[in-house]
Amino acid sequence: VPYRRGRLLGIIGAILLSALAAVAYVQWRQYQLLSVAVQDQDDYLLVGLTSAEIELLRLQGEWNRAVSRQAAGKPIDRDALQLRYDLFVSRVGLLATPHSVRVINNPPESDKTVRQLDDFVARADLYLGAKPRASLAADSLQALLLDLEMLGPSLRALALDASHHVANKAANRNATVREHNRVSLLLTVLLSVTTLGFALAMMRQLRELDERRVALEQLTASLREAR
Repeated sequence: VPYRRGRLLGIIGAILLSALAAVAYVQWRQYQLLSVAVQDQDDYLLVGLTSAEIELLRLQGEWNRAVSRQAAGKPIDRDALQLRYDLFVSRVGLLATPHSVRVINNPPESDKTVRQLDDFVARADLYLGAKPRASLAADSLQALLLDLEMLGPSLRALALDASHHVANKAANRNATVREHNRVSLLLTVLLSVTTLGFALAMMRQLRELDERRVALEQLTASLREAR
């Protein structure tokens, strides 16, 4: 009987330790899923894509003004065009980062858009790069304006695709966290029941030990009296 009781206590103790380990693992997984750094990077990328789209529209507007002024025989505002171009190029570099490649959920379309952007920048750098090698003539302005207009829908689709992917990833993460919360609740209930069972078993064993001690004392007193 004592062997069976000791074995029962060992089983209850093993279940208790397993439940504690499971709760610790679930808490660790929740900490990983709720990491703020990943969400911040995703938000930063979406803001960067939106900024690139905004700068593209501003560059288109300035480019249209330059084409209109040149068609009217007026000098273009080179400084304003250069400023808008430099800001746009600074936003385009965001699409080449490893994190943006992971977030953008449509690799063929993203690769196509990135190639379009790179091709436009390579051609425009001839006139607006750090070391211009040619002057902006009317035909060059018009040709590059057509390229800019083609970039708009591609960049907008890329930003929408990235925002949908980030939203889906956040929804999946939240669903996983809720599932982990349910598992954690069940483990907490199991831990509480196991702890209560362990305590009851220990109390029962202590009570039996106390009864055995009283019985031994009575037997010793009887033997002493009989002797």
